[in-house]
Amino acid sequence: NHSSLEIIAFDEHKDLNRLKEAVKHKFNLVSNEDSFASLKELVAPDGKDTSIESFVAFILPKLKDFLGELVPTENIDRLLLDIFQSNPVIYPKIKAEVLGSLEARMNKVLNDSELLRNRLLEGRFSSRKLTQGSSLGSKTLHSAKNILKEMKVFLGINDSFYLDNVDKAYSEVNYCGILVFNKFIESLNNNEFQISDLNQCNLNGLVDLYSDALKELRHLEVPIKTTIAQNLTGIREVKNQLDEIKSAKRLNPSNSNSGCFIATATLGSYDHSLVLELRQFRDEWILTKRWGKDFVSWYYYYGGIAAKVIEDKTVLKRMSYLFIILPLVFLARVVKK
Repeated sequence: NHSSLEIIAFDEHKDLNRLKEAVKHKFNLVSNEDSFASLKELVAPDGKDTSIESFVAFILPKLKDFLGELVPTENIDRLLLDIFQSNPVIYPKIKAEVLGSLEARMNKVLNDSELLRNRLLEGRFSSRKLTQGSSLGSKTLHSAKNILKEMKVFLGINDSFYLDNVDKAYSEVNYCGILVFNKFIESLNNNEFQISDLNQCNLNGLVDLYSDALKELRHLEVPIKTTIAQNLTGIREVKNQLDEIKSAKRLNPSNSNSGCFIATATLGSYDHSLVLELRQFRDEWILTKRWGKDFVSWYYYYGGIAAKVIEDKTVLKRMSYLFIILPLVFLARVVKK
């Protein structure tokens, strides 16, 4: 009766600890076998199938609703776990329900991410997919972190259930980044887009995604942590190479003053008809050959040096036009036939 009065009077005393103690005391009485047997004899002597477990299963949802109305600002699952942490009958049941709910939320986040990731990987690769992959990974990471935070509060940082979910969540984050990155590398190897398109490829988002993930895992030991660290190293290496190429303006032919192409320097315009013809020759013939990629890489480097020398000298431009550009155009037209 005292515990009932404490619960009823909560609106007056507003003491959450008193409320918790009252609920705990009442349920400790009910979940005690001797007390429950006496209660059963008094209330339902014919209820042969009535047990503590069935009673708890029946009453807990009603208690959750009641507490939700009484203290709407509290996390009711956390409140119940706190109340019943020393109750060997009720605590395991509440814990299983809470963790089941959290795991279901986690699975939904990861399943939704996997669905979007698979759609992203369909079709031909484009540079924007790098950004889309890192954005999806960041969104998944944010959602998973919130759920994992709740799990950690309930279970602690060393609990196997918590660590398994950490590994599962960060594995999906890793897939969002590395599978798109692998598509990028595959497209490079297969010459599926023009070298000039590399200017649009941005790996900063992937580097940030993996850096954030690794930061979150710094105090945890889960299998995916090593994989994320290795992938971050690989992505950074490629990013540094790409940045180096961009900074040298080897892949920025849209700037006619960059000196990236001898033809552009000689003819004075990236949009000159002969420059366009030679670029088409490069993309459609040279790069299709086994030696083409190495040759083009060599040309971008040394051709840029030559173009710098040519671009301000009229005589050299004329010589380049007669002895380099025209023969190349002639060769391109012969090959096209």
